Amino acid sequence: MNTAPYILVFKTNIATQADRLKVAPLLDQQPFIERWTVDMEDVDRVLRVVANEPATDNIIALVRASDYDCAELED
Repeated sequence: MNTAPYILVFKTNIATQADRLKVAPLLDQQPFIERWTVDMEDVDRVLRVVANEPATDNIIALVRASDYDCAELED
């Protein structure tokens, strides 16, 4: 069964390229994540994840494991 991707959006404190590089290996190795971006210009440092499952808690745990704040942004 082919399902549409999930778009998950989070508020973080990933503010620099060095911060992004610190979380990249953890996010890149997750098979459920198709792609991800961080908008470091946005006040909320928005992490946007395209995933093939609703893995909100997993993503929050991964980012927090890298010592960054992460919370789901509601619509």
